[in-house]
Amino acid sequence: MNDFQANPKAMSALSSGFSELGGSMSEITGGGADRLAFLSEAAGNDEMGEEIRQNLLGPARQIEEAFGKIQEVVSNQAAVTNGMATRLQNMENAINTDIGRPHRGGGGGGGGRH
Repeated sequence: MNDFQANPKAMSALSSGFSELGGSMSEITGGGADRLAFLSEAAGNDEMGEEIRQNLLGPARQIEEAFGKIQEVVSNQAAVTNGMATRLQNMENAINTDIGRPHRGGGGGGGGRH
């Protein structure tokens, strides 16, 4: 990472990628409760169904919760990178404005009258 650059456009592209991924994760996590209900219903009401529920429902809940947590992290990362992109762009704009602005006084460059 010797050539890291604070590039607002690259950061914005990264943020867009995280946003897109967050949208996909939202689609995945959206049906979690339905999937758990379907698993419970599909197991049936007999002794084997109860065993299936005991063995699978807990891990299935953990998987659904993990998907939800991943979706939260991705959404947060999208917000953070978007904020960073905005901040970098604002800093770049301020620097460019400052460079174009005439500077007064300071530094003894012999600017007196001759």
